[in-house]
Amino acid sequence: MTDMYRPGTWDKIFQDGNFDYVFHVAAPAPDNPANVDFDKNFLEPAVNGNLEILKSASRYGKNIKHITFTSTMMTVTAGAIEDIQGKVLSSSTWRNVRSTTPKLSKTALTSRQITPAEARTANDPNISYRAAKVAAEQAVWAYVASETPHYSVSTLLPPFIFGPPILHVASVQNLPFSTTVFYSLFNGTFEKTPLDFYPSYIDVRDLVAMHLACAITPEAANKRFLMGKDFSNQRIVDILKTLPELKSRVPGDSGHVPLYFQLDTEETDRVLKVRYHTLEETVLDSARKILELEKVAP
Repeated sequence: MTDMYRPGTWDKIFQDGNFDYVFHVAAPAPDNPANVDFDKNFLEPAVNGNLEILKSASRYGKNIKHITFTSTMMTVTAGAIEDIQGKVLSSSTWRNVRSTTPKLSKTALTSRQITPAEARTANDPNISYRAAKVAAEQAVWAYVASETPHYSVSTLLPPFIFGPPILHVASVQNLPFSTTVFYSLFNGTFEKTPLDFYPSYIDVRDLVAMHLACAITPEAANKRFLMGKDFSNQRIVDILKTLPELKSRVPGDSGHVPLYFQLDTEETDRVLKVRYHTLEETVLDSARKILELEKVAP
């Protein structure tokens, strides 16, 4: 497969295979600063990547029972201060994407409301990612509403995804986005612990379990699921200090007061019934794995 979002690109896979469940976990990420073309690098692959797998499954995946999509908490909030301080966020919350295009500064575009036109003007991978992920998930639900496929769909809305990385990388300098954020707390990036800008995470192992639970749990059909546990950079640094090999590598205390989202994850916890790893488990397991990678892929 050359492009996951080209018309019919999934057809042969569903024609030749016999599948019960599909997990769609790929999407354009803001890792490459050269990817500034909103339509080419983000919108088209994100939206059409979702739609093409739905269309092919409808045409040829006659035994498909369920498709689970990895969406993002960015479809709920981009971390605007008013969301952190004054609102309870849930699976039913959508970030407001305007249909009009008022003039906004690039700084303003990091708040809750981003239109595709604004993303094109900004030429910023992070802004493009946020706008494209909203459009991509909305495209999924629009398809389900208009086509009523024979299978059910769920979307998962994770925040930062931490946990021990198992993928092959040529260098620890090329880790995925969330892991890079975590690694920055002990790779010399900061002298002082940085401010928190998106204070919620999920352990990748728990997110995997949630994907599986969506597939086999009837009550998960055609629902969104928000998840996330509180963390602060300072809490992570304090846990990292307990590893002797990292005690001298973490940034100094900054005295920042942490801010946390108010998340309503009752439905996610009740329906998917996943046991969460503790922050200490996630931090220590992740750090130990990255230390291993440093030795073989510096």
